[in-house]
Amino acid sequence: MKPRNPKHQRILFGAAAGLVGGYLVGTHTAWLILAMPLGIVLLQHQMVRQTESVVAMGRLGFYWQIVASLAVLAAIGFLALRDVGVSLVDLGLIGENLATALGFGVMAGLSAALVMEAIDRLLRREETPLVKFVFPRTPGEKAMFVLVSLMAGFAEELVFRGFMIQFITGWFGSVTFAVLLSSLLFGLVHSYQRFYGVMVTGLFGLGMAGLYLWQDSLLLVMVAHATYDIFAGLFLGPKDSKGIAASG
Repeated sequence: MKPRNPKHQRILFGAAAGLVGGYLVGTHTAWLILAMPLGIVLLQHQMVRQTESVVAMGRLGFYWQIVASLAVLAAIGFLALRDVGVSLVDLGLIGENLATALGFGVMAGLSAALVMEAIDRLLRREETPLVKFVFPRTPGEKAMFVLVSLMAGFAEELVFRGFMIQFITGWFGSVTFAVLLSSLLFGLVHSYQRFYGVMVTGLFGLGMAGLYLWQDSLLLVMVAHATYDIFAGLFLGPKDSKGIAASG
């Protein structure tokens, strides 16, 4: 019998999980809060244990897998928002001043990246082999990493700031609790970066939540998130293979 391809198994499992998750979110929005982050943590734990297998597929293959996963996440986010009756206009994603969102968002993202880099250098943190692998090296990988970063900024902000803050606030009646819980979950889904990465990413999520509530613009926050990831991957990470804790 021909041995099964672990890469194909991961892709099939991810697609099946996305379809099931999409159905559950479309019918029971709370499943997004309760099940999705835990599922992602388990998958990332498996990835860390099988780092050599991930590396074997190559960065471009890994990047495409991330893009596909983020596309599923965005689709789930749209289903969830529809389920709770929140429009993209309500979130500040449509009808915003594009120049303001781009300008302020880029500045916010660069500022966050520089702050996190300073913290990393101060603490002399050593990245995990998997995180080191994620940083692009070649021009082709860098171009693909930009796409990954744009997708991460869009999909993760749509779900963790756009949907979760609205949903948790509706359930518990507290914006503060919604911000704290959504930021904690955001940190946990980056568990492949170990405890320090979870902590830093959670703080990043807290900052993005604060920026979103301050400016009432999800588009601005998406730009800031994508800028952070792009700057981290292209200019901070490759120098010494350490870099900062990527948020997406």
